[in-house]
Amino acid sequence: MSRLNFTGRKKILRKDVRAEVNSEDGKLELTAKLSRTGDGGYEFPGDAQIIIEATIRQTFMRFEPGTVADQVEIQREHLFEFGPEAAE
Repeated sequence: MSRLNFTGRKKILRKDVRAEVNSEDGKLELTAKLSRTGDGGYEFPGDAQIIIEATIRQTFMRFEPGTVADQVEIQREHLFEFGPEAAE
């Protein structure tokens, strides 16, 4: 099935994102950062907003770690929208 994109957003390939999800005490935690924001042929402007979405089925959480020029790494963010069964 084709996906339609009316938002104007650009997709970044998984190989260009460093993300790790850990389970601690039945809770999921996310650590993530774009490994290449200006490389790889993307040509994003420095003021472009970065949005990272964690998704399991129909549940998602959105993180905004800054802009391409001023990115902050997401460190051990609790994925509270996902129930304990997701950590299994």
